[in-house]
Amino acid sequence: MHYRWKFPETPDPREVLALETALGIPRLSAQLLVQRGYRGLAEAKRYLAPDLASSGHDPFLMEGMEKACERLRAAREKGEQVMVHGDYDADGITALAIFMRFFESIGISATPYIPKRFHEGYGLSARAVAEAASRKVNLIVTADCGIRAVSEIEAANREGIDVILTDHHEPGEALPKAWSILNPKQGECRYPDRDLSGAGIAWKLCQGLFSLLDGDGEDPANYLDLVCLGAIADVVPVRGENRAIIRAGLRLLGEEKRAGIRALRTTSALSRSEPMTYRDVAFVLAPRLNAAGRLGEADRAFRLLYTDDDEEALSHATWLEDENRQRRAIDSLVTEEVREILARSFDGRRDYAVVLSSAEWHPGVIGIVASRVVEDYYRPAVLIAVSDGVGRGSARSIPEFPIYGALAECSRHLMTFGGHSYAAGFKIDEREIEKFRDEFREVARRELEGKELVPELSIDLEIDSDSISLDLVRSLKAMEPFGPGNPAPVFCLRDVRVREAPRVLNRNTLKFSVESRGRTIDVVGFGKGDYIEKVRKGASVDIAGQIREETWRGKRWVGMKLEDVRLKEPTPG
Repeated sequence: MHYRWKFPETPDPREVLALETALGIPRLSAQLLVQRGYRGLAEAKRYLAPDLASSGHDPFLMEGMEKACERLRAAREKGEQVMVHGDYDADGITALAIFMRFFESIGISATPYIPKRFHEGYGLSARAVAEAASRKVNLIVTADCGIRAVSEIEAANREGIDVILTDHHEPGEALPKAWSILNPKQGECRYPDRDLSGAGIAWKLCQGLFSLLDGDGEDPANYLDLVCLGAIADVVPVRGENRAIIRAGLRLLGEEKRAGIRALRTTSALSRSEPMTYRDVAFVLAPRLNAAGRLGEADRAFRLLYTDDDEEALSHATWLEDENRQRRAIDSLVTEEVREILARSFDGRRDYAVVLSSAEWHPGVIGIVASRVVEDYYRPAVLIAVSDGVGRGSARSIPEFPIYGALAECSRHLMTFGGHSYAAGFKIDEREIEKFRDEFREVARRELEGKELVPELSIDLEIDSDSISLDLVRSLKAMEPFGPGNPAPVFCLRDVRVREAPRVLNRNTLKFSVESRGRTIDVVGFGKGDYIEKVRKGASVDIAGQIREETWRGKRWVGMKLEDVRLKEPTPG
C-alpha cells in the first residue's frame, strides 16, 4: 500500500520556543506539541502527563447516571437478583468483569451472562431475557451492548425486569425504554467524552455508585487495568479521558496485581523486562481475550479476569492460548481465500466496495480479514459468513466512508445491525445477500466516486539526519501512549541515498540502510517487502517513518520504522 503524503503547516516559531523554554524539552518535541494543537503551557503539561485528576470527568455528567446509581442502591438494599449481561469481545468481557467485581464488593447479588456468539448473536437477546425471568432476576445491567435492543427491553419490562443499559455503540432512531441508559452518544447526554469504551462506561457507573455509597466497596481505581484492556481492544481514540485511563491502566497491568494478567503474560511469553505498552495489549493480550469469543465460548476469558486464583487463571490462559493458535490458523485460511478471490475479480477503477460471502468461512474471523482487505485495497469491506440460511456480516471501512451510516441506508435487507463509523456487524437472511450487495455497492459508488482512494499519510515533521538521536527517542516517549487519535509521530527525511542492497526477511519485512550527511540510518519496513523495487542500492529517496530505539547484544542506536518511500531519481546504472 502506498500513500498520499500530507504535510502540516509550519508551526509558529514563537509558540515552539515558548514551550521549549518553559518545559525544557527538545525543539522537535516542542514543534510536535504545537503541531498537534497543544500550544498553551497548561495544555502541553496535561498532554505530557495525563492523569485522571485533570482529564477525568464527573460520572454524574453522564445522562442517566444518577437514576442508574439509585436503582442499584435500591437493588442492594432490597437484596434483589441482578443479571449482568456482557458481550463476547474483549471490551464486553472486561466491562462484565468490572461490574461483577464491584457489585460483589458492595454486596449486590449478581450473576454474569455472556451470549453465545453463534446461537444468540451480538447484544441483549430474547433468550437472555427469558433466562433472566427464569432466574427471578429483578434487574439486568448490560455491559457494552443493548443500545438497539428495543424489543428485547420491552420484553424485559413485560416480565417486570428493569434494565440499566450501558453501551457506547451508535444509537438507532428509537432508544429502548430502559430504566436508565448510559451512553455518551445518545442525544441528550452532556458528558464531555463521547469516545469511552464499553469498559469505560461500566467503570464510570462504578465510580458514580462508589460516590453515592460514600466510598463503600472496592475503589474503582483498582479496575483501571481492566478498563485499559477494554479500551485498547476496542480501538477507542487515545485522547482525553481515554488517554489518562490507558496510561494509568498500562502501569497497573505492568504491576501484574491480577491473577489473570500474570497468567496471560506467562502463556503468551510476553516479556517482563520492559514496561507494558499499548502494542503489548493490542497485539498480545487483547487477541487472546478475543479468541474465545471469536470461536464461540467467551466465558473462559471472563473467568480469567474474574478469578483471584493463580492456578485457575493459568488453566484459563493456557486454554485461551490454544484457542488463539486455532483462530490464527482459521484466519490465515480465510485471508488466503479472500485474497485469491480479489486477485481475480477486483478492479480498482470499477469497485468502490468489497462485498463477499461464503458458507465456508468462520464468522469469528471475518472481521479481522475484512480489516486486511481495507489495508490491501483501501475500500470499505464487508464479509459475510453464511450458516443455516443466515449470514453474519462484519464490515470495516475507511475515513471517507462511515460504515454504520451505509448499513443504515441498506437496513431494509438486514435483520439486525450495529457498530461505529469504521467497524460494524449485522445479521442477514441469506436470500437478501445479493440485494444487499448491490445496494451497498451503489451507496459506496455514490459516496466515493471522484475521490482519490489512496490512504493518507500524515507527516508530522520534516527533519534532517542530524536531528535523529536517543534524546529525541526519550522525548517522544513522554508523548505515549500512542494509538488512534494520538498516533506515533511520523518524520520525513528527504533526498537520502540507499546505502546497500535491501533484504526481505521473514513475514515480508524489508530491511536496508540509508546515508545522509555522512551518517547511516537503519530502516525496517514491516510488511513492506514489495517496496524493494523502490529502494535499490544507490537510489535517492524520500522516506517517511517513525523514529525508534534499536537494541542488539547490549548496543543501542536509533533507527526508523518505515511507513512509505518516494523515489527521487532513477537508480544509477
